[in-house]
Amino acid sequence: MRTPLPCHLREDRRHIQERDVELLSSILQTRMNLEMAVTEEMVAYAVRLRPAECCLVPERRQELTTEGGLNVITHEKKISAACARLAEAGVRVSLFVDAELSRLMPPCVVVHR
Repeated sequence: MRTPLPCHLREDRRHIQERDVELLSSILQTRMNLEMAVTEEMVAYAVRLRPAECCLVPERRQELTTEGGLNVITHEKKISAACARLAEAGVRVSLFVDAELSRLMPPCVVVHR
């Protein structure tokens, strides 16, 4: 199985745009892992796009890159709902979390140290 190509579509679109993601999706000969914030807009976009994988990450506009993991305890309902919607669309979901794992256990975990 080939390693998926990570594409981080940030809310402010500072790195790549939807058009870039869609173009990549149409020409990739491997799977795409869409990295994104847990927002209604981003989840709806991923459900429409249906990448092979999606990694939910925390996002703060002032950071240059992701600096820490999702707080899965505080945002459990929101994250669980996003995971369910994405899974329903056939998207494999992972969470970018801090090293302390929570009671939420997705099929795949990216650990930030």
